[in-house]
Amino acid sequence: MAFCRVGAGLWIVFGLDFVAQSMFLTMDRAWWVPVFGWIRGTLGTLPFVYVGADHFGASGAVLGMWTGNTLVAIAAIVTASVVSRRYFAQRTQALHLH
Repeated sequence: MAFCRVGAGLWIVFGLDFVAQSMFLTMDRAWWVPVFGWIRGTLGTLPFVYVGADHFGASGAVLGMWTGNTLVAIAAIVTASVVSRRYFAQRTQALHLH
């Protein structure tokens, strides 16, 4: 039941994370993809899995992993939004100068 109540909503955020990764690739900032991947795989997973498993067992480990990955996904989405605003503003400005 925990996976259905919490997990389904988190998958929406994971989907937006794929959009953020695509934006990084589009804006010639491909190096951000492995950076967020590394953060997701270490800082966004290990502590959350440990705490979740310690408090709630196996289901807590999975929910902890999802929670940590969601936080990293939100950071990637916010970063992609900020970077894209700057990128497209500079690009628009460059087009107007020509």
